[in-house]
Amino acid sequence: MTTKYFLDRGGRIILPPGPLRVRAESTEGGARIDLVRSDHTATATVTVRPGQLDIPVIDARSVIATFPVAGAPVFRAGAAVRLFLETAAEPNRADGLQVEVVQQDVAGLYRAELVRLDPSGGGIEVSVHLPDELSPAARTACHLAHEILGGTPGQRVRAETVEVAIDATASMAPRLADGSVATLVDLLTGVVRAVDGEVHRVRIIGPAAVFVPTRPVAELAGRIGARMRELGMGIGRTTGELSADRDREVVLLITDAPPTDTARRGRGLRYLTLTATAGTDFATTTRIDPEQLTALRDIGEPTPTLREIVDRLLATLTVEETRP
Repeated sequence: MTTKYFLDRGGRIILPPGPLRVRAESTEGGARIDLVRSDHTATATVTVRPGQLDIPVIDARSVIATFPVAGAPVFRAGAAVRLFLETAAEPNRADGLQVEVVQQDVAGLYRAELVRLDPSGGGIEVSVHLPDELSPAARTACHLAHEILGGTPGQRVRAETVEVAIDATASMAPRLADGSVATLVDLLTGVVRAVDGEVHRVRIIGPAAVFVPTRPVAELAGRIGARMRELGMGIGRTTGELSADRDREVVLLITDAPPTDTARRGRGLRYLTLTATAGTDFATTTRIDPEQLTALRDIGEPTPTLREIVDRLLATLTVEETRP
């Protein structure tokens, strides 16, 4: 006899240690699943058949994610995936445990996280992440990013933690007035969500640094605009504290004129430069026309311009990993 549990979004349960069998069912008739450890090292999983894995041991924080069947860049409209986790019967009893995870809408996604696994107190904590709601524009950017990523062979490594720093010097006043800063941050939250990253910190930097709460994510752009209007624009910029040297970490500085001493700021520091002046993007600097952002402020549908901006934001989140 098997004891069954149901796990909804935001829920968690502790399973006994030991091997797990993981099975996915899709409304499309098929889905691939994979296990990704937090340290991104390989785990000895056995693919019993497409959509089913045997995992001998969980010894590091891990995520089980699902992908469309081969040949499809993203899941089709209306697609949903349900996940089942099963433990073997324990030595002192004849029954095993089965956890059914709430069916998740995966339409339009190239990859969808289903559950998180974490060794905890001699057992395995299984949890279903409940992400913050995105704004309409951020949702559109997120889906466009999924389309781009799903159609790109050989995925590159993307940032997991992102900090956003906003230049609040006097020259940035027009960018505050036209709403391009807030729109850029809004789109960025959607793109970061698409790569399973998190905007963990936002700061406004002028003569001093002021931090802005990142949640709720859907209201982040509005909070930034309100805080910048409250603080006003200043002279001089404090950037000495900005650094990004850890693996899979990126700091994005939104400015109109990046400083020239970028070499001393860390390999994960990037500059999003709001300027209409044509020029070539570099590894650490990406130009974005503020007039394009202003035109996109209230848009909820994908456009070629929005797709181009999303593609460039994805490029800023590309990182190089170091190995010991």
